[in-house]
Amino acid sequence: MEIKLDNGNLSVIGKISPAGIFRTDIHWNCSFVNDKWCEITGFSYEQALGTGWCEVLHPEDIDELKKEWQSHDPTGAPVTKEHRLLTRKKEIKWVLTRIATEISNGKPAGFIGSVTDITESKKTQQALRESEKLNREVVENSPNAILIHTHDARIVFANNAAARVLDSESPSLLTEKAMYDFLSQNDQEGLRRNIDITLDKGKVSAPFELEITTLEGSEKYIESIAIPFHWKDENAILLVNRDITDQKLSLKKLESSEKNLKSFIKNAPVAVAMLDKNMNYVMCSRRWLGDWWKKAEEMDTESIIGKNHYDLFPDVTDYWKKVHKRALKGAYEANEEDYFITEEGKAEWLRWEVRPWRTTEDKIAGLIIYTEFITERKKAEKNLMLLADELMASNEELQQFAYITSHNLRAPIVNIDTLLGFYDPSNAMSDDNRQIFDKILLSFDQLKSSLNDLIKLVDLKKVQYTTKESVVFEDILKKVLRNIDTQVAAEKARIDYDFSRAPKVLFQSSVLESVLQNLITNALKYRRDEAPVIEVKTDSIEDHVLMTISDNGLGMDLNKIGSKLFGMYQRFHEGKEGKGLGLYIVRSQIESLGGKIEVESETNQGTTFKVYIKK
Repeated sequence: MEIKLDNGNLSVIGKISPAGIFRTDIHWNCSFVNDKWCEITGFSYEQALGTGWCEVLHPEDIDELKKEWQSHDPTGAPVTKEHRLLTRKKEIKWVLTRIATEISNGKPAGFIGSVTDITESKKTQQALRESEKLNREVVENSPNAILIHTHDARIVFANNAAARVLDSESPSLLTEKAMYDFLSQNDQEGLRRNIDITLDKGKVSAPFELEITTLEGSEKYIESIAIPFHWKDENAILLVNRDITDQKLSLKKLESSEKNLKSFIKNAPVAVAMLDKNMNYVMCSRRWLGDWWKKAEEMDTESIIGKNHYDLFPDVTDYWKKVHKRALKGAYEANEEDYFITEEGKAEWLRWEVRPWRTTEDKIAGLIIYTEFITERKKAEKNLMLLADELMASNEELQQFAYITSHNLRAPIVNIDTLLGFYDPSNAMSDDNRQIFDKILLSFDQLKSSLNDLIKLVDLKKVQYTTKESVVFEDILKKVLRNIDTQVAAEKARIDYDFSRAPKVLFQSSVLESVLQNLITNALKYRRDEAPVIEVKTDSIEDHVLMTISDNGLGMDLNKIGSKLFGMYQRFHEGKEGKGLGLYIVRSQIESLGGKIEVESETNQGTTFKVYIKK
């Protein structure tokens, strides 16, 4: 099909097009560019004419572009290509170019093309790739030996530390193995048991110890944690391992020599005590006295020898006495994370072990007790979890932005570009052109809607940095009802409220207004045939204020909807207007301020939203 457009017609199209438009002859001499092309490139109309427009093409891309454009079938579909431009200010931009060949008298006469700026989309994609790369580098360079394996212990990933622990030349060589290959029969059963429990409960396992034989035949000990994981569409286990060989060998040596054991205990940098079968002190470390003796200056590691543990600590509970008895019978007792309240009312976390020590005749002669206060470590772990949650949230937001920019924005632009190709400027008032123009307007509306969605998502990030204030629930509700009074009257809705149990809260008034308006208008929209009845009330629950919004509307089948309820662009009722962003915004606003939202609902039985606001 021959394309016959003069520059006058192109000028008209160029004014209404959101994309840059250019025109060249068969020798790449430019005769037309529109204002959008000039805006994208920074070149003026005059600078683009002739071969000047070629200066815009990135030097590393120009030869490949010309070769691909010249070699394409003129009668075929337009060529679409992502490439770089070099603007007048020497800035690099990424663009999507579509180019078609002009045919005159059956021969190629030139080219007409459109240029769309996709730089921001490219930046977003690059940010996602860099985030994934960072996560992988953190795992690969972790000091802990990290393995990912399937439920049958087949290794599918190993980091550098794992290769070192298992004496492998390369992490990739371990993927030919199974974790069971490194374990004795007893430890195989222990690992299998921990894997089954982790997969069944979907929770991180407690730390457990394994004795391994490396590829070079060395005997080592590791402390492992099993974490449920998803790897390439199947359930897997992330096994985080810490080499404790030195620690285990040290303990074995201590058990073989009482003299060396006493010396070690006395000078150990940790809290450890050695007692005989009657719970009399044989030796303890200085750290033990520092941690447990209120007046350490009144007792030293020599004067404590021979004194009874229960006499020195008369408040020892029955729980600990039973632990001691089991250990004196040969049991190994331990707790990696024991939470307790001190006599002074202070909350503490303790890691402890109680094990028997033996004579050279292998008879139990008493106990070794090791304790370590890990309160500071637990605080650090909590802060690390909070940081991980923030990183996950940031990664999710990047994906949301990438989705909107790469899909919701690109689709209408491509539609407009395609429709312009069907526009017949020689018969502007034809029915076909009017239909094309109507579709272009529809695409513009879609583009505008997506841009507004982006603005809403950006505004959500500002919420957590805004100062909180004392907010009265009744004042905010009355303001919302004034905003929607026409809708309430039209639906003949009854709205009851009771804020007597918690009349106010420290929060952001604009966020509370947005949450209430979203949830109440949803209740009006998704009503049944009868008049809507909506109840709003508050209550004080521990460190939260609970706001409940209930209705008698259509309700939902939460078993089917599941986690999609608060997702972006999720709609669950046919024939009802809406974009599916309201509940996503509500949850994001509440969680950004440290709260949470829950929902209870059944089909045709109404819905109740529970909003927990931190006091």
